[in-house]
Amino acid sequence: MPESIKIDIWGQVEGTDNYRIKPPERVDIDSPAMGDGYTYERYFDECPCAIQRTHTVTSGGRATVRKEVAYDDYENRESATYQPINAQPLTVYRQEIIYSGGTQSISAVKNTDFTQVLTGGTMRYGTTPPTFGSSSYYYDAGTETYQAIISSDGTISGKFLNAGTYNITAFLIAPLAKPVEVPIVITVTNS
Repeated sequence: MPESIKIDIWGQVEGTDNYRIKPPERVDIDSPAMGDGYTYERYFDECPCAIQRTHTVTSGGRATVRKEVAYDDYENRESATYQPINAQPLTVYRQEIIYSGGTQSISAVKNTDFTQVLTGGTMRYGTTPPTFGSSSYYYDAGTETYQAIISSDGTISGKFLNAGTYNITAFLIAPLAKPVEVPIVITVTNS
């Protein structure tokens, strides 16, 4: 289940250095299309994001500009749920990394370099997949030594000096998501 976070009307997450001080640069703007009369804007190239929608409402011969804000994928801007814009932050759900790979198993031979690509994950929002937190695992206890390096694209490589079973944990990460643990079991044989 994703956790709640607060963002301002430009999509800045509470706690970042520039939160609620000034708007960042606009990334996209769509002028009214197909007769709906709305203009859509976003300020961050990440999804989900704050989307501002502007339109003119005429009532009693008087035109009023109405500005609203939603938090969703920018591709869903026409169907997103909007609320009146104000100075208060929105409480929204953080992005969620979906990982269904379970424990990943790797086989290796002692004193031999190995390389394998790990199973990644997807995002609850957005199209950019999460990356692996680049990590280096090193263990040296006299007779037992191993090193495993995980790159951001999920390639794990390493070398083990002794046979045995090694358990390590990698993490899938994304800018607005809680990291997700990826358990890895490496079985090292003598030959």
